[in-house]
Amino acid sequence: AMVKHYYGLVVKMAQQKPDILAHFDLITKFNNGNYYFDEGSTEYKEIALKALEKSAKAGCIFEFNSGGMYRGFTQYPYPSKFLLKRLLELKVPIIISSDSHDVRSLDFYFNEMLAILVNLGFREIILLGKRGFYKKSIA
Repeated sequence: AMVKHYYGLVVKMAQQKPDILAHFDLITKFNNGNYYFDEGSTEYKEIALKALEKSAKAGCIFEFNSGGMYRGFTQYPYPSKFLLKRLLELKVPIIISSDSHDVRSLDFYFNEMLAILVNLGFREIILLGKRGFYKKSIA
């Protein structure tokens, strides 16, 4: 019930059409060891993927975020690899972020996140410059 409720709220937020949809699977942040729910279960993945597909229709840029790792809460950036694979299939644009709250974490895990994206098949990311968002080749 908690997972369905969370992802329902994420979809509602995406429908507001923010420029960037961040922390898509933040619900996993305090779920180390699958304490609250099984992140590997078919049920969880189906709920998350359904929400991702609905959210992707809003046309948002999805954030790939290392903040949970920097703060020691997670072992992998948000969103999870199975969600990234679906984002690639749907051709959803991705922006890399550290959710930095200090200078030391500004580019935390960026090279590794770029490698993850390239290995999954992504060929470009979105960057934010002085004139707005633009695409940058990574492969």
